[in-house]
Amino acid sequence: MSLLQLLGSVIAVFIVAAIARWLFPVRFRLDDAHLRHELDRVYPDLTAEEILIDQAGDAALLRLSGGMGLVAVRRLGDKAVLRHWAPGTKVTAAPAPTGLVLDTDDFTEPKITLALDAEGVARAESWLALLDAPNGHAHAA
Repeated sequence: MSLLQLLGSVIAVFIVAAIARWLFPVRFRLDDAHLRHELDRVYPDLTAEEILIDQAGDAALLRLSGGMGLVAVRRLGDKAVLRHWAPGTKVTAAPAPTGLVLDTDDFTEPKITLALDAEGVARAESWLALLDAPNGHAHAA
């Protein structure tokens, strides 16, 4: 195979991919009903008490009932990737210009960026504090 044939093949693949992206754009945004459905599908024993969806609809944080921790959700193409963070999971939250970046010590899990306003950031940080509290319940001293 000559270099010219290889270059032509690579260009053809890029053109086909660009046409497919233009004809079939991903219009998927996370919403409350879809998140509850995905949680029931992936973790049938867990129930979401509250849901915090970022402004872009690309990521979400679910607070589970019964002190079972949190579920972090990222949109990946037309799918949703869910990760359960049980109480005791070490999650670091770093401020970002548009919200909050969540990171764990699990190298297989990428950072999650939540585009949130100040109220959403405060809410997410209070939920993350539940992971450090015994039994997932924070109590005032």
